[in-house]
Amino acid sequence: ENQSWRNKDLSEKIAALISKNDTNISIINSGVNGNRILDIKNRAMDVLFLNRILPTDFILVVWDSDASDVDESELSEDEVLNLRHNFAINLKDVIYMLQKYTSYIAIGGPVILGEGESCPHRLKKLETIEYYKAVTQNITLSNGIDYMDLRKAFLSAIPNTWQSCEGLLTSDGEHPNEKGTQLEASILAEQINKW
Repeated sequence: ENQSWRNKDLSEKIAALISKNDTNISIINSGVNGNRILDIKNRAMDVLFLNRILPTDFILVVWDSDASDVDESELSEDEVLNLRHNFAINLKDVIYMLQKYTSYIAIGGPVILGEGESCPHRLKKLETIEYYKAVTQNITLSNGIDYMDLRKAFLSAIPNTWQSCEGLLTSDGEHPNEKGTQLEASILAEQINKW
């Protein structure tokens, strides 16, 4: 489904929920083509430089991690270990790069990847998604960065454990619909308000 409306809608919803009294707040929603950490690593420097990120700026990074792009069941055990090892290294590199610009950083992901049995695109096994979530959370927290558990929030808000995947998601069971975008915005705005 066409998700082009989502970036603008998400930014507007976050802005409406921010309680800061700063009238100069602007939200830069700089998406990266591709979901892999290497895509983020390669693009991050351009985004940081072009937007002139200051030490007082907030950086929120949310993506579905490499769990969404690679079917590990099609790889050998060595290939899976190599993939996961490189993911951890690249995530640490991204964090290091972001910390050179600001200390106000929070990371979240993966969120929902259509893994429910009743969803039309059952992308990945649950243990793979949970693995990437655990690694992302552990590396993030061990570097003194806040972790936003969007996955937990979405899973607890979806009714009947995947009997319906469209309450907060589009029909693919992966992308947030308008209600899901509101939930995502509230989590991101809560993080900003905490700072």
